Amino acid sequence: LPRLAAGIRRFGKNCSIHPTAVVEASWIGDNVQIGANAVVRGCVVADNVRIEDLSMVEFSIIDVGAVVQRQAMVKFSLLRMRSAVAGVIQMAVMDTASSLKRGAYLLDMSLGDRKTHVMVNGTRKEAPGWPS
Repeated sequence: LPRLAAGIRRFGKNCSIHPTAVVEASWIGDNVQIGANAVVRGCVVADNVRIEDLSMVEFSIIDVGAVVQRQAMVKFSLLRMRSAVAGVIQMAVMDTASSLKRGAYLLDMSLGDRKTHVMVNGTRKEAPGWPS
C-alpha cells in the first residue's frame, strides 16, 4: 500500500512548491502555489490554488482558485471554487466562494445550501451527520 500511495502523484505546469513543503500522494493541478512548511497529503488540488505557509491539507479536494491561508488546517474536506479557509475544517464541504475566518472551526458540516451525498456500494446516499 505505501508504494501504491507514493505512486499517486502529479505535478502540473507552472507550479511553485516551496522546498520545505511536504507533498505526498497528491494530484496537483496547474499554476498551484504551495508555501513554506505546508503539508499536502492524499489530496486532489485543482488549477490556480494557493496553499500558504505552514498550512496542512490532508485527504481533501481543493477546487479551482481556492485558497488555504497561512496556518489553516483542512482535513477530509471539499473546498469548492474560489473558497478560502483561514481556520480549521474537518469532514466539511465549503460551497463556491465561501470563506472561513482565522480562529473559526467547521467540523463535520456543510457550508452551503445543498445536501451532501456519498456513494455507498454504488448507491447515492445522504451523508450522515451533515446538515440538510
